[in-house]
Amino acid sequence: MEVNTCSIEIINQRDVVQKVYFRIPPVTHYLSTITKTRFLEDVNRDGSSEKLTGLLGQEKAFMDEMMHFLKLNALGIYFNLTYLS
Repeated sequence: MEVNTCSIEIINQRDVVQKVYFRIPPVTHYLSTITKTRFLEDVNRDGSSEKLTGLLGQEKAFMDEMMHFLKLNALGIYFNLTYLS
């Protein structure tokens, strides 16, 4: 599989485990490590719906950050997103 492809396992309507593949958009490489870490530390993990609600609640902030760094990169301004804090 490609680097920009991932998979998850779900239980389908027939109660059978099924592997689902999906494409990871290249823009996700522009999300900083500090943002990822902060999200993982702060997201409510009480249940799967709470985790999903937390992710969807941060979607705009994630997209804003990724698009910002993508635009800077296109202008020749580079950041090491692993160490950005």
